[in-house]
Amino acid sequence: MKSKIKNIQEIKPWGEGDRKTFYHNLEMENGDKINIGKKKELTVGQELEYEIVGEGQEYNKAKAIQKPFNKGNVGSNGCFALSYAKDFVSTMYGTSDDKNEDIRIVLKVADTFKEWLDKNS
Repeated sequence: MKSKIKNIQEIKPWGEGDRKTFYHNLEMENGDKINIGKKKELTVGQELEYEIVGEGQEYNKAKAIQKPFNKGNVGSNGCFALSYAKDFVSTMYGTSDDKNEDIRIVLKVADTFKEWLDKNS
């Protein structure tokens, strides 16, 4: 289900640091009243894609539907390749005083790794 937030009735933060979650009681434009937890505070007018996973007295429990990863130019192979290239270059060559050169080398190695992954996955 997809709808925009019409009204925010209540926001309750829970937890600390990177584990902090904001629980929202929301009235949606489609008429749904949902309780949903998110890492950031939501705002009126924001569009959510969600599914209702439990019934409540006033607000139904909902969970966000994760959007599929858009590969774009990088894709998951590109992410792996970049991560491995960074580790590989720092282990094999260390770092230099020229950060631009370090980045150039890592990106070149990442391209090589990505080509191999694309052919073999």
